[in-house]
Amino acid sequence: MTHQLFIQHGGTFVIMFDGRRDFHEPLEEYPTGDISNEWTISLVYRLQQSSIPSALSFKLIGAISGIWPIKELNDCPLLYHCSAVLCVDGQTELRIIVEDKRVIIYLTHELSKHFISPNIAASIQECLTLTLEAVLTFYLSSIGKSYRKMNVSNLFQIEIGEICDRSPCVVSISKAVNASNWVCDKGINHDTKCSRLWFFDKGQKECQSNCTGLDKTVLTKSPTDKHLARLAKQLSINKCKELVLYLGIEETEWEEIEYVYLKAAFDYEIHGIEGTAFQII
Repeated sequence: MTHQLFIQHGGTFVIMFDGRRDFHEPLEEYPTGDISNEWTISLVYRLQQSSIPSALSFKLIGAISGIWPIKELNDCPLLYHCSAVLCVDGQTELRIIVEDKRVIIYLTHELSKHFISPNIAASIQECLTLTLEAVLTFYLSSIGKSYRKMNVSNLFQIEIGEICDRSPCVVSISKAVNASNWVCDKGINHDTKCSRLWFFDKGQKECQSNCTGLDKTVLTKSPTDKHLARLAKQLSINKCKELVLYLGIEETEWEEIEYVYLKAAFDYEIHGIEGTAFQII
């Protein structure tokens, strides 16, 4: 895995091997990284085919690398034979590993898996599923099989879960959705809350009645500007005032803030009216 690299261009794949090193010798410029259960959730596509052809894995990785950029470390792209590490944002990375009958996906947040955005996880799952279906359709057509009446989504099963000993520990979607936890073959109890992020309802506005709230790991962290912006967007001016006063800001400070921003908004309105009047003239 660490000594192979492929390059895709116009449907042509070039595979390069570094023959100077033993196949299992780790390379410092291509570290395996940490995908422990504390930071990572997993998604597994289990295919019905006995094995996944290399060309299929190349096309799948090539397709998703057009959506998310390949991560680089020490100016080296983390792109391997049948696997890759991709950047989702500054704190989240996506790993894909294609092996035998499985496509394994790891989504990792550098602080905690509890910081993984539900919208991001669900969007990634949707993109990956559609991409895999398109790749399977292409593969079936290339070997002469009729796929017009075939639902390619029936060619694989989706399982979600976490990490056990650096390997995916997953269950079916129905089991994860209908249970708050499960015990794996190793006797470890897994919570399904983070695993269900892969199928988060992006139209959902409020937490469900059985929601246990944010994890303690999240509550001990300071909110980022993005978190504060999301919160402010959901608050009215009066609710926002109540919150900042509750947090200890003096009312005079709030009035100064309110004056500055109201004045700025008024100035924008004046400029807008002046610009419109100038165009009419």
